[in-house]
This record gives sequence, structure tokens and C-alpha cells, in this order.
Amino acid sequence: MSTHIDELDPIEPREALELFMDKRRSNNRAPSTLTSNRSHLRIFIQWLEGQGLTNLNELTGRDVFQYRQKREHEDGLAPASLKGQISTIRMFLQFCEEIEALPQDFHRKVDPVKLNVGEEISDVAIDIEEAEAILDHLQRFEYASQRHVTFALLWHTDMRTGALHSLDIDDIRWDDRALRLRHRPDTGTTLKNKERSERMVAVGSDTLQIVEDWLAHNRPDTTDEYGREPLIASQQGRAHKSTIRQVIYNVTRPCYYQNECPHGREPTEEGCEAIPYHSAGKCPTSVAPHAIRKGSLTRDLANDLPIETLSERADVTPRVLRQHYDTRTEKTKMEQRRDVLGLD
Repeated sequence: MSTHIDELDPIEPREALELFMDKRRSNNRAPSTLTSNRSHLRIFIQWLEGQGLTNLNELTGRDVFQYRQKREHEDGLAPASLKGQISTIRMFLQFCEEIEALPQDFHRKVDPVKLNVGEEISDVAIDIEEAEAILDHLQRFEYASQRHVTFALLWHTDMRTGALHSLDIDDIRWDDRALRLRHRPDTGTTLKNKERSERMVAVGSDTLQIVEDWLAHNRPDTTDEYGREPLIASQQGRAHKSTIRQVIYNVTRPCYYQNECPHGREPTEEGCEAIPYHSAGKCPTSVAPHAIRKGSLTRDLANDLPIETLSERADVTPRVLRQHYDTRTEKTKMEQRRDVLGLD
């Protein structure tokens, strides 16, 4: 049965958002999922308010279509990112039907984003030259800082943000020059594939020296709420995953490590919205931690590291490596095969 607009209960978009988040929390959704949901919907609702919509009853399919077009074409979201955002909006709209803020089946007006092969993971990967330039800058001006050790470990170990977040000082195997990764949900840290992600990761001597100097000189003397000593620590304890993301957004802004802006912006808060620390992700050129992982895996593939070896090191299947992380050109692959075959 359809619902007429006169039968709906008026509600402001922000109030509907809070009710939706309350329901998600009551359903025991993971904190990271809740954060992602709120982020996606906050942008949507701010856009609605900018269009003058103050009563969700008045939302139309055209409104949602225009927002989708904006995010895809004006904002340039990658297909995988757009899929996640539209999926969240559809869930929100379906919830709004339940609380009689929208007509029944309204969410069906929003078509899910369909991905082509190769679009399931963002195609953004940091260039090797950019990563090395950032490391050079950190080595010179912020040696053994939280930023330095965070970027160096992500770039030189191929690990995910969650794996870095999970590390304790005791997980460093100095004699083996390695890091031990363990899934410990009972004490606040998890790995993507749970126990299957547990492994030892070899670390180069130069990177290990950065870690050693971080511990000796700059790491806050702190423990987390479980009494563990996190490797990536802040004054409050274990650095949050969001802190790690913010570090990467900040150090990958060209104005940070090159002292220039390719977008012609002034490096001031008045001249660029991405200058404030927590707004660094708004820089068109800054990247998220996944781009570091993708760039480092591409580097390893380009350096002829066997896919089976890299699969175990990075905790990713060979199929996914080939499909989503291998950004080498066909010519590069051909030249590598030439070297292996010993052809002149």
C-alpha cells in the first residue's frame, strides 16, 4: 500500500539521521561501520539542507538522483566509494520508511551502484616517487615522529591500517628483524581475516632503526585500556585507526612535503580548506592509507617479488593481488618476463 505525503510524519533530516544511528548502534554494528555510516550520511544531509530541504517528507527521487550525479561527476568519487555511499543512503531511506518519514518503497527509486570488473577496490595508488619524497621529508624534518614511523611501516611492510593499529611493543622481534601480527579482539585489536591474518612480517634494518628511535625518544610512555603497550601510541593510549588515517592524509598533501600546491591554492586556512589538520582529506591530491598499501604492493610486484610470497606477506590472495593491486603496465610485465627468460 502506498503512503500519501499527507500521512507522513514531518521530520528534519538531521533528526532522522540520529534515529537511524541509534538503531544501528542497538543492532551492535561495529564502531568502524557506524563511523562510515555517519560520514556518508552527513555529507548527504548537508547537501539536502543546502538545497533548502528541511522536511524529509518532501524528498524526491530527483533529489537523490541529483546528489548521486554530483558525487560521481562533480566530486569524482571512485566507483567503489560511490557504491558504498549510495548503499548507506538506501539503508537510511528504508529506515525513514519505517518511521513514516517517507512513502513505502521509496528507497527502491535509488538504484544500487553496479561495479565493473576491476572497480571493486579504489584504483588510487601512491606513486613510488611520491612515497619516497614523503619519506625523505619525514627523515629530515620529523625523524622518528609518530608520522614518520606510521608512514614508514605502512610503506615498507604492505600491511593494512588495522594491522598497524594492532601492534604492541612486545610484537617487535628484534633478533628476527620482524613484527608479529596477532588477532586479539578480547583486548581491543583485530585483524581483517582474524586468526588467518596472523603472521610474522619481515622489516628492513633502516625501518627498524626508525622504530627503535621512536621508542627511545618520542613515543609517549603510555598503555591502552587493557594495559597493553601500543607501538603507535598517543598521549591517550593506542592511537585510533582514524588517527592513522589523518596522519596519511596530512603527509600526502603536496604542500606538506613539496612546499607547493599543484592546485594553485594558498597554503593558509583562508586559501585552502585542506590546511586544518582534520581537513587534510579534502586536498584533491592527498590519499588514504589504502593508496599507500596499493602503491607498495605495486612496487613489490615491479621488483619481481613472487606473487605467492607477496600474498603471504600482505595477507591477500594471489587472485586479488592480480586483479586489484597489480597496476604494472603490460610492457613492464613483458620486460620482467624477458629478464627471467634471459632474452637479449
